[in-house]
Amino acid sequence: MGAITSLALSLMRQGDHVVAVQDLYGGSRRLFDRIMRNFGVNFTYVPGSSAGAFENLMRPETKIVWNESSTDPLLQIVDIAIAAEVAHKRSALLVVDNTREHISSRAIEIRCIHSGS
Repeated sequence: MGAITSLALSLMRQGDHVVAVQDLYGGSRRLFDRIMRNFGVNFTYVPGSSAGAFENLMRPETKIVWNESSTDPLLQIVDIAIAAEVAHKRSALLVVDNTREHISSRAIEIRCIHSGS
């Protein structure tokens, strides 16, 4: 949670919008809904198995697409390359929490901020 909190506090600003997977790790979801919303950051959640739905939820103020390499707790898989394409097309950052996976997710190749433990 330290890495997730540090990243959220350093990247998210008042008025920003974040599109995140709906089946998000509980600690991240609480951070977003109970703390970051108090700083004026807005969140929209998309079903984790529907990377194409990210496109429909993007707004001009969307700064971050927040994803997990497999969601927690339901282990849904999102096509990270599609999420990266959607984010980069709108000049947003892609963040991938990769805590659950210990395999390469090609983070550098698809230009995303990648967290793993």
